[in-house]
Amino acid sequence: DAAIVRRYVQRRHEAVRACFERELMVDPNLAGTVLVDFVIGPSGAVAGSKASGVSPKVSSCVAEVISTIAFPTADAGGTTRVRYPFTMRAAGN
Repeated sequence: DAAIVRRYVQRRHEAVRACFERELMVDPNLAGTVLVDFVIGPSGAVAGSKASGVSPKVSSCVAEVISTIAFPTADAGGTTRVRYPFTMRAAGN
């Protein structure tokens, strides 16, 4: 269910934001969208996570954060593929 995925991802929002903030210190003009593709296995564990956009360091950090999320187990079993965008920009922009 999309609402459940969104809720669990939002719980890690601060960690995702930290990925961006670290690199923003190096490049104050950094902005854009990180698109994360991940697979949730039947147990709720993230079986694979990859991301692209903004910068390689931000993307790999965000993918790592997503890979640590423990989602609820699937009622029907099987895997769920998710594509989740994060829009990144400096505060005030």
